[in-house]
Amino acid sequence: MILRNYIHIQPQYFSPNDLAQITTCANNHELMDAKVGAPTGDDADGKIENEIRSSQVKWILPHEFPKEFQDKLHAGIMRAHEECGWTWDIFYQQAIQYTVYKYNGDSSDGFYTWHTDASPELYNENGQWLQRKTSWVIQLSNPEDYEGGDFQYINPTTVFDRLPQHHIGNIDITDAIHTVPFSGKEQGSLLVFPSFVHHQVQKITRGERRSLVGWACGENYI
Repeated sequence: MILRNYIHIQPQYFSPNDLAQITTCANNHELMDAKVGAPTGDDADGKIENEIRSSQVKWILPHEFPKEFQDKLHAGIMRAHEECGWTWDIFYQQAIQYTVYKYNGDSSDGFYTWHTDASPELYNENGQWLQRKTSWVIQLSNPEDYEGGDFQYINPTTVFDRLPQHHIGNIDITDAIHTVPFSGKEQGSLLVFPSFVHHQVQKITRGERRSLVGWACGENYI
């Protein structure tokens, strides 16, 4: 899908009071090692894959947050849709992930390799078969509290536009990889992007990065 914009950043969209509400909700849950391939909010069927992902998470149901926060989040997501020209329908918020990437000084330093949030497989949510369509990230940590941990994404258009007709071989996609600017790392900033966009969190080299991550769903595209 060719889009005008593949990410939308709203710097410091959430206030210190909003972030305090997030912390209050998160404090009601225990951290667990993040897994790969697990259903949202249920890590029973997932696997720990340290070469793919190293982080800890808490799962929080949307209704645990104050309604004012839920409304503000929805408004931010819809603003991204409007300003970026994204026209797909979303109406369901999945369980929300509170994520911690830590620097430990060894191979367990926090990171998450390239991946997409969407899948060909639909999610069965309360009897509805849904597709992840819009992903979002709220930056919780002060950017001075950590180094590394940059959020990067790939603009797919610039990758495929350069494919030769024959003998593809190795293609340099360096300039198709974008790192979110400092405005997107500020505390309270909201990042919104299509769930099919490839993205990663680079390895933490100092401190600890905390974020809140979620997925807005709708019916399958087909």
